Amino acid sequence: MNETLRIISRRRSTKNFLPDLPDEAAVRAVVEAGRSAPSAMGRQARLFVVVQNRHLLEELNVAVKEVAADREEEFYRRIGNLKDYNVFYGAPVLVIVAGDRHKPMIEADCAAANQNMLIAAESLDLGACWINFTLFAFYGPRAEEIRRKLSIPSDYNIYCSVAVGRKAIDRLEKKTVSGNEVRFFE
Repeated sequence: MNETLRIISRRRSTKNFLPDLPDEAAVRAVVEAGRSAPSAMGRQARLFVVVQNRHLLEELNVAVKEVAADREEEFYRRIGNLKDYNVFYGAPVLVIVAGDRHKPMIEADCAAANQNMLIAAESLDLGACWINFTLFAFYGPRAEEIRRKLSIPSDYNIYCSVAVGRKAIDRLEKKTVSGNEVRFFE
């Protein structure tokens, strides 16, 4: 198996991070991998917001949980009301991927960037987890304040994010893939 396929098959979502920041060069390499992802018609209309400030990460965590607590779905309400729960699993870095909502296929462009960052993190022996909960912070009462603090233009939507940090536990159990049916027509 070549190195790229080995890294993809080894990658797991990390939900237990060490609190210290990873090496700055490694974080920059992860973000650069996201920037290198394909985009529709080569437009590259994405914005990568790297949050490493603990107070800002906690503010985002609280904003997400406030929105979750008011949702109809019991699952979200339960998480929103868990006092000590951290939606970013205590990761010291969060990379938010936003995109110009006026560009075609921007959701796919941002998803491709997110996936590149997950694979890059694993290749650098960092943990990473795709976090969709981040989007909640941009639909709640603090949305405009958070946008302002993170310098996210009003015509950019947040599509996904990746929590990044050093792994507290390296999960190497065999990955089980069920579903995801494959059909070949030859």
